[in-house]
Formats: sequence, structure tokens, C-alpha cells
Amino acid sequence: MKRNSYLEIAMDISREARKSIMLSLLYAISQLSDEEYLQKAWVERKSPEDFDEFTNNYLREFESMNKNYKFFGLSEFQHEKWDNFYKAYHYFCYNNQYDDNPELFIHSSEWREIMALAQEVLKVFNYNKKPNCYRLDRLYPTGKSIVACKSLPNYRVWIRFDDGLEGEVDLSHLVGKGVFAAWKSIEYFNEVRLDPHSETLAWGDEIELDPIVLRESLITKK
Repeated sequence: MKRNSYLEIAMDISREARKSIMLSLLYAISQLSDEEYLQKAWVERKSPEDFDEFTNNYLREFESMNKNYKFFGLSEFQHEKWDNFYKAYHYFCYNNQYDDNPELFIHSSEWREIMALAQEVLKVFNYNKKPNCYRLDRLYPTGKSIVACKSLPNYRVWIRFDDGLEGEVDLSHLVGKGVFAAWKSIEYFNEVRLDPHSETLAWGDEIELDPIVLRESLITKK
């Protein structure tokens, strides 16, 4: 399932929410830049997220940031580095000769180029947090995981996060736009569910909303 990009969901999020999105993507890039992490996470499989899942979760978000860099406040120099990284990673995902097997490609020249480009991105953002494949943060409430949801009239949903924050979110402004055309059928909208992997709202195999934006909607409303 492909998660709908942040900017397909909301263009009026606060500066703090944009910062949170940026940090989450930089953390993902830090994973790609760290050979030791990748060895443990993808080859030794000590992370619940393998290469395919990582790509499915982040490739579109990398693209969204690349296209909408001005909205997120990236300088032209930062965007140049991001663009170089995104294009190389995107090309590798669709054209590698290793059957998407990290054990085969992690030490390849093609992957080392991606790692180098990822490190350049981190450098221009002064980002130096080391990735942790054991995901210890998942043992505690993160405020990023939705644990309960329920559809409401007029294209609203009630949601609760793992840290207790809960409330209603109005999604009516999305109806009919792009993939959200499916919501013109209120019966389909009412089939909202929690995706067990991403821990956020999903409809069928096509629509998945980002929990950061949904959380921001609740906080702004309050």
C-alpha cells in the first residue's frame, strides 16, 4: 500500500508539524546512510521493517518533499542534495539487478553511491542522529500510532493515539480529490480501518493517511 503524500492531505499544517515531518524523513535517510544499521536491520533482520517495506513507506514521501521543498523551507542547495539522493534511490528501487535482496546489494557500488548521497543530505541539514534497528521507542507511547478509530457522519472520523490524545477529524475537504474520489461513496468511507503495519487510517489498498497530519489536526482544533 502506498501512503498518500503529506501534501495531498494538508497544505496548511503548522511550522512545528512540518519540522516533525522533516525530522522523520531525515531519520529514514540516516538509516539508508548507515551500513552497520542496514547490516543488522535488513541482512540480519533485526528490524521489523525490511527493504521492501521501507521503500513502500518512504519512497513517495521522499518524492513529495523533493517536489514541494519550498513549502518545507528547504534552500536551493539543500534541495539539490535531496534531489540527487531521491533520483538515485528511486532509480535503484526500480532498476537494481539484485532482486531487492539486501544481502546481495548492500556492499555494491550502486548502493554505496546511494549511501554517499544520503550522507550528503544529512550533512546539509546538520543531522547526526544514529538509527536504531531495535525500535525500542515502540515499547512506549509515541503519539504517532493510532490505536482506535470510528467513522462518523459527514466525512468525519474519531481517532485515538497511543498516548491518549483523541478527537474528531473532518476529512470532507478531501472528498473527490485524486484517490479520494472513492470517498464519494459514503459506504466506502465508512469502511475506514486501522492498518496493522503503519498504525494509521486506511481504506482498501489505495488510501492511507499520515498520522502526523491527523495528530496536527487534533492539536490545532483544541
